[in-house]
Amino acid sequence: MAEFLDIIFAFPTVLFTVLMAISFMMLILTVVAGVGADTFDLDLDFSGAEETGFSFFEILSSFGVGKVPMSIFAAFYFFTAWALSYFLVAVLSGVLGANILVGFGILVVVTLAAFPISGLLLAPLTVLLESDEGATSGRGLIGEVCTIHSGRVDARFGRARCFIDGTELVLNVRCPHENDLTRGDEALIIDFNDQQNTYVVESVGAIMRNEVPQSTQIGETILDEIDFEELEKTTQRHREEKQKVEKTVHTSD
Repeated sequence: MAEFLDIIFAFPTVLFTVLMAISFMMLILTVVAGVGADTFDLDLDFSGAEETGFSFFEILSSFGVGKVPMSIFAAFYFFTAWALSYFLVAVLSGVLGANILVGFGILVVVTLAAFPISGLLLAPLTVLLESDEGATSGRGLIGEVCTIHSGRVDARFGRARCFIDGTELVLNVRCPHENDLTRGDEALIIDFNDQQNTYVVESVGAIMRNEVPQSTQIGETILDEIDFEELEKTTQRHREEKQKVEKTVHTSD
């Protein structure tokens, strides 16, 4: 027991011990205290990465980032990192001795290795979350209204919440041109990118005011034959579904 405590409070394992404790407290708040699963989500934006065929965000996405709530990913990631760090410190300290260089080496290795390993652990959960969406995913969501959940939406980044039949879906959304979309705004899903699993959106307000730039539209979309009365009904239905879901969450608190 004494050896176990020595390792978990030794550098660098102590860093992951603290972070793992924080991440699990966040997860407990999410599951037990009724806090929304996306409360701790971050607006992760890696659009500044070099364009070499795939972005840094797409690499992280393959490990589960953006596919599950951030509270769940953090818990899996830091537990994996903690376990790896514990094992490496226990083995290497006995061989190389405990020193700061060995500690930093373990920190770098563990930080990187925990991504693919936690991604493998999260794979079944990712599939489960995707299957729960059923028909309410992919192109089936075109024509639905969503609420923007990120600070901004552009051609590389954006998050939104869509409410269908009492279920909340968190979507990766994009807009191909400059816009004023921000957290809390309503947007219409006009297309779906199968390869990147992202949804193209336009501001409901801009559509109603006929302010969507024609030159930047992505080919043929539902905007070509938009029915403004139907859009108003869809927007109202979205608001009602949103209220139902949020009311259910508050009731369970």
